[in-house]
Amino acid sequence: MAFSTHEPASFEALELVLHGVGALAQAAQAHGSFCGSVCLLGPQAASAWIAETLADLDQSDLSARESTDALWKIAGWTYEHLEEGDMSFVMLLPSDDEELPQRTTELANWCQGFMHGLSVAGANDPAAVAVMDSGIMQEILHDFSEITRATVTPDEHDIEDEAAYVELVEFVRASVQLLFEETVALRSGRSLASANRQ
Repeated sequence: MAFSTHEPASFEALELVLHGVGALAQAAQAHGSFCGSVCLLGPQAASAWIAETLADLDQSDLSARESTDALWKIAGWTYEHLEEGDMSFVMLLPSDDEELPQRTTELANWCQGFMHGLSVAGANDPAAVAVMDSGIMQEILHDFSEITRATVTPDEHDIEDEAAYVELVEFVRASVQLLFEETVALRSGRSLASANRQ
């Protein structure tokens, strides 16, 4: 199935899709997982990501098929913005209307999902392992690992905490864009290999 990239995506839309069919996956973690896998696999990441995200559903069910279509659109929109390379990439996280503790938790979940997506996509692939072992990749993944433990006490956050959260989101967003650009040769190699097999 080809990507459909015309419709914008949002955390709320992804959450609605997943909750609507009773999927076990959580929105932020699911989007992070796709972003991790797409850095290594390119557009080929979408089908595996959707299958994993909806693994607990009966795929013959109409709602599951509709959810699959919705996830294809979200995947396409995400990939398109990463491909643009002008920092237009957007992480799907709760809006600023939500309380800071919830947003911080979802950012941690997003980073956890990203690392999961990288791990799954790069499993048993020497070329991917070599890329992930590079200095810049290891440094960023170490920082992401630290962010997965980030928390904010509900009754004790202030303006400084809010500013720190905004900085973390921007750091993660810029880091993912950088990793996507650093792995372009790996994705190009996969695309060429796929074309040669056809």
